[in-house]
Order: sequence, then structure tokens, then C-alpha cells
Amino acid sequence: MKKEIPTPLPARKITGSFSSGGLSVAAIFVTSVLFATLSLAVAVPYTKAMFVEGLNKGGFVLITLRDPRGGSQRSVATLEAGLLGAIHLQQHIDYDENGRQRVEEIALKQWNQPFTFTNSKAFNAVKPSYTASQLDEIRSQLSKYDRAALQKELDDPDGAIHRLYTHPYRESYRDAVAHVLLENGVLVGVDDRTPTLRPLDN
Repeated sequence: MKKEIPTPLPARKITGSFSSGGLSVAAIFVTSVLFATLSLAVAVPYTKAMFVEGLNKGGFVLITLRDPRGGSQRSVATLEAGLLGAIHLQQHIDYDENGRQRVEEIALKQWNQPFTFTNSKAFNAVKPSYTASQLDEIRSQLSKYDRAALQKELDDPDGAIHRLYTHPYRESYRDAVAHVLLENGVLVGVDDRTPTLRPLDN
């Protein structure tokens, strides 16, 4: 189930002057405005249902990846094929129907737990191409859009979302955009004919 970004309550207009315990009207007003601003920036929680749909439709999924060398963790967006392929490699599971089912079961069981891949090929299959600074850059660029606006921009091949990674084309920025979309409750994959992002809802 997809959750809409909550609309913050409008700040109440306070008339007259009053002070309680040193807390002024101005301080209350500033606090209310700050709360409303922060509410707009709250991302939609990434749910198991979204993870399952990403797997079922061959799209991006959001996982926590643990670096086997230092133990550091980070949230990353990876395509379904990358995650399942990494599990195949790490667990030495056959690439047949039964193997696919086992791999999917492992992914679903661990969807909100850190994934650790000590096999270098498996780790590289899900290691993000984008850096933390690139992700922050994309978050900043897309922070002015709510979920509905992000979905609308994704639906438009010439929309602002696509211009962030197509002029020029950079896969690292494309995947960073996918990461931010997932953080905001927008399911996304890659077009079969082109390397551009596509909505999974279609």
C-alpha cells in the first residue's frame, strides 16, 4: 500500500501577546513554521509491499548493503536482477526454477535487514555506481517535488527527472534518481528498449 506524504497542518494565527515560562509568541510561531517545513520533507516509508513489487516487476529495490571489509552500511538502490544474481553467487544456488524460488525467499526474508556479500562478484552486482555526494545532490534537486509531482515527472519522458541523468547520460545519476524516487514511494524500473527510467505502475 502506497502512502501519500502527509500534508502539514497550517500554522494557527495567534493574536495578542503572551508569554509562558519564557516561551514567546514569536518562538511558538517559528517552531510551527519549522515543523511544517520538516513535515513536507518527510519521505514515504519504504515498505515490504514496495520491495515485493520491485522484485515481481523487475524494477529497482531499496536495500541496506553492508561492506564486508569494514562493516559500514548504506542504503542503496539496485535492480532486481542485480540483487537476485548476487544472492545466487553468494549462496552458490543454481540458476533454475527451484533456485530462483530459493533466492527470492532469501531476499524476502531479509528485505529490511543488511545484505552482506563476501563474494566480490556478488558484492559488485549490487554495489551502487553513485556516490553519497551524488545522492545528496539528487535529493536536493528533487526536494521541491512531492510524491504526486515526482510520479508525473517520471511519466513524462522529457520531464525534469530524466534531464538529471540524460544530459549527458550518466548511469550513476540515473540510479541515484531511482534511489530518491523509492525513498518517496515511487516505484521505478528501467525501460527494456532504452537505459532510461520508467514507472513500474504502468
